[in-house]
Amino acid sequence: MKKTIAVLFVACVLVSSVFAAFSFKSVGVETGFGNHGGLFVSANMEAAKDLDVYARVGYTGQFNVTAGLEYKVAEIELSSVKVPFKPGLQLDFNFGGGLFRFEALVTLGFQFGTRPFSAIVRPAFGLVTSKAATAFAWGVETGVAFAL
Repeated sequence: MKKTIAVLFVACVLVSSVFAAFSFKSVGVETGFGNHGGLFVSANMEAAKDLDVYARVGYTGQFNVTAGLEYKVAEIELSSVKVPFKPGLQLDFNFGGGLFRFEALVTLGFQFGTRPFSAIVRPAFGLVTSKAATAFAWGVETGVAFAL
């Protein structure tokens, strides 16, 4: 019991340190399709100019914790709406049912909308590995966020 309390305390200190270093941009709900299907609650934070990080928790058939980063490289203008193009990297940790899966994905994020709401589309592809095997993973994630 003492070890569990110590681990929870250290986790709380680490999480609060991370959130203190970044400024929150939005919170939202995301869903995924393809090999990466699921439902998630997400938080998007700004780490530096044009560099965003996001964290989310959800369910993909297993409990899922995700950490990702995106860097804005360009803006595309579609009928007077500017859509940022943000390539990035995403790490997914899935566990439950006696199985652990790790996913490392390359993402291409697009975000559009008007304040305070925005929508995202994030195609992703990469590798998923577990005790059983390593395979190619792909998916398209979509979501709606509320700006803070």
